[in-house]
Amino acid sequence: MYYLYSSGIVYRKSFKILVMRKTYYLLLIVSLIIIGLFSCAKDTSNTSKTDVRTKFEGSWNCSENSTTYGSQHYEVLISLDNVDSTAILVSNFFGIGGSNYAYATINGSVMTFPEQSLTGGYQVYGSGNISSNYSTISLTYYVSEIPVKKSLKTGNTETVTATYTKN
Repeated sequence: MYYLYSSGIVYRKSFKILVMRKTYYLLLIVSLIIIGLFSCAKDTSNTSKTDVRTKFEGSWNCSENSTTYGSQHYEVLISLDNVDSTAILVSNFFGIGGSNYAYATINGSVMTFPEQSLTGGYQVYGSGNISSNYSTISLTYYVSEIPVKKSLKTGNTETVTATYTKN
């Protein structure tokens, strides 16, 4: 059996070889495209590998002591501040509720709460030291103008010591 092309007559055997070559090249190209698509790894690198703040993220137990309120124990939640790459947010700071938070910066092994106003008229500032394994934070901070807790008069400053322990 013969096949006729514009260039002349081609034997059937030659036609099969031609078709096989085209199929082979097509499969090779498709295989390379598939391998190329699946060999590209998504870049998942982010700042979490180098951002020391990620070591603080999560739930912490707080043991707090002050002259007015004595010893108190509650939980705080630390999250990263999306605006400041050196800052964290501590929700339930001073036990005032989970939706309220204090802003703190981290520099080496020191955590600093700059003077700030919190919900309910609280004014706070202070600092503390972070343990080398990032499992404990020892803080001293000052809280004033607390009209919500009636045992303090507005304008008085309460000195608070607290230890945060990672859950």
